[in-house]
Amino acid sequence: MATIQESVCIIAAVLFALCGLVACSKSSTPNASTGSTPASTAPAATAKTSGNIDIGTLLTKQDAEEIVGKGAMLTPGARGNEYTIAAADKIENYMVAVTNVGPNIEAAKKGAMMAMKDARPLPGVGDEAYADGHGLLAVKGQFLIIIGGAAPQMARVPEAEKKLALKVIAKL
Repeated sequence: MATIQESVCIIAAVLFALCGLVACSKSSTPNASTGSTPASTAPAATAKTSGNIDIGTLLTKQDAEEIVGKGAMLTPGARGNEYTIAAADKIENYMVAVTNVGPNIEAAKKGAMMAMKDARPLPGVGDEAYADGHGLLAVKGQFLIIIGGAAPQMARVPEAEKKLALKVIAKL
């Protein structure tokens, strides 16, 4: 059985590959992250057209505090489509990533599912969702949402992962 750290690494690799897949299938139209406006300040409608979704348009500090408690911190990842959400006590810690994979959703889901062990359906989250002992994978239209523990030593609460997914999905 894979560790949380291994699962997060595998999921990150899948997302990286998917970003390349999406970039290859796009037209030559520039996206929000390559213009003069940083993706984190671009409007949500603009962010939705690129492969990487600016998660800052989908989750707020208030959303994080509602789920993991007052003082929760959101830290952006390197690619802009992922954030780490940490509770003030640093015990709960989640990585949230959202990618617009366009028409490649089935291949993207299949690739991400390979990183999950003992995945079970999670009804009521997006078009379809799955969870295992390491995290959650949800699909909403052409969007792939992955939520998991950001570090192996950090506690995770599956119900919090589900709530985070529902918050993101509501804004897609």
